[in-house]
Amino acid sequence: MEEPVTFLRQVSSEQRNAFTGRHFAETDLVLLPPFVQRPLPIWMVANPAKAPDAVEHVRRRVARPGAAGSPSR
Repeated sequence: MEEPVTFLRQVSSEQRNAFTGRHFAETDLVLLPPFVQRPLPIWMVANPAKAPDAVEHVRRRVARPGAAGSPSR
């Protein structure tokens, strides 16, 4: 799940992209029209009624890519 989030953050922030991850790779990728919001907001949700530890799991999942270099606002 972290690799797609990292990919979406990158392609929403730059005009021309190259991405190489563990599961997929793109070279010379241009998205037109570009995203209005940069970087693209990523929403993740959890249902604590189904899995009591799900909320903490989602928090950790969101924090890892965020700590790896998200631009500050």
